[in-house]
Amino acid sequence: MTGLTEARAALERGRSVVVIAPPAVEQAEAVWELLSGHLTSGTPGVRSEPVSPGSPASVIICADATSAVEWADAAPGGRRVHPVTGLSRTQRLLQSSALEIVAGAAKDLAALVTRSALKLAGTRTIVVAWPEAL
Repeated sequence: MTGLTEARAALERGRSVVVIAPPAVEQAEAVWELLSGHLTSGTPGVRSEPVSPGSPASVIICADATSAVEWADAAPGGRRVHPVTGLSRTQRLLQSSALEIVAGAAKDLAALVTRSALKLAGTRTIVVAWPEAL
């Protein structure tokens, strides 16, 4: 993709988009812009909710828990990103509420899927945050 306009159009058509950015959360503005547009319901100012508890609208796969916290801290205003720093706590949150965005280390997210706490069937967007670090 050469620009955000083309990336948004591709997402609207259900196509995959690759954003290449330096490996620093603060350099991922394009990702946040695309996520923000992709997480809305189509009605200005109204966010789409996750399909059901356990199925967040977006999942950010990070190298480790520290990176997940950095993604959560860098989220633009109004976006709630839950960093996976403890499996039990995240499992409880996934089962009791509908989280909008979950960020976590690949191994932790895999463990949550194995426990049937994280259900990816309703997840619309997967972000692989710097695969060279995984």
